[in-house]
Amino acid sequence: MGIGYLSIPILPSIFWMVIAHWQKYCTIKQSNDAIKKEVIRLRRNNAIKLPDCIVAASSIYLDIPLMTADRGFLKLEELSLMFYEK
Repeated sequence: MGIGYLSIPILPSIFWMVIAHWQKYCTIKQSNDAIKKEVIRLRRNNAIKLPDCIVAASSIYLDIPLMTADRGFLKLEELSLMFYEK
């Protein structure tokens, strides 16, 4: 089970039953060492949150553009970004 679920202090028992049911339909991919190193580098050099670092590092590692409307990614020069504006 993910860190996000485990970090919630109090969960009703029905929540755990729902998670157990849906978890069997999910595939959890583990990050590789190269992505982890890129996450660390991005966190050290930029003021962005960890989840955004994971997304950016994965995009950089896979060499695919990231499509987003989140302006926080604009400061990452090494990121191939497709920025969406209305």
